[in-house]
Amino acid sequence: METLLFGVWALLALIPCPGATDELFEVSVWPDQALVKFEDDGRNFSCEASLEVQGQRLIKTTTIQLHVLYKPRLEESGCPGNQTWVEGMEQMLACVPKGNPTPSLVCTWNGMTFDLEVPQKATQNHTGTYCCMATNRLGSVSKDIAVIVQGLDEGNSSAIFIIITVALGVGVIIIALYLNYRPCKIERRKLSCRQKEKNKEEESQFAVQQAEKCNAHHC
Repeated sequence: METLLFGVWALLALIPCPGATDELFEVSVWPDQALVKFEDDGRNFSCEASLEVQGQRLIKTTTIQLHVLYKPRLEESGCPGNQTWVEGMEQMLACVPKGNPTPSLVCTWNGMTFDLEVPQKATQNHTGTYCCMATNRLGSVSKDIAVIVQGLDEGNSSAIFIIITVALGVGVIIIALYLNYRPCKIERRKLSCRQKEKNKEEESQFAVQQAEKCNAHHC
């Protein structure tokens, strides 16, 4: 990781005053020295300078923006190493370098410079490895990018496969529910039949009892 050691100096512009000497001039800087990273590019720092003149202290503050210079970087977030294109669609190679100063980017494919500004109608011939190089005055970096062109038939096949898989899953769930429901239904039928038989037995017993009572009373 590139780092830069920098010093920030704040100067106070004053009209010469009688009695002012170099010994009375003070400069306070935060930070005086700092070890910075490329992520610090664009950060603001507050600087304060003070000067004592005839018993009075004059203070001036200012804000300084830090500019960190660093060589190019081809990170996975901005320049993926594996990219998939869809055949027949307008596609562009996704590769955005980082760096300060802003780096230039050149990509080659099959030994020829690939146009990064104009969208390309993807064909199977675009499948392959592209070599991209980012350069600024501090250095350069290169990266290989593998591009795969997916045919429309492959996309349709994938969609059909997903639909079939979902349909089979739904079918399995329906069959499982049916198999669980059927024994319950059969059991309910058995209980209903048993209840009817029990009712018939009770009716028969009641009829016999009534007949016996009638005989006892000489009906």
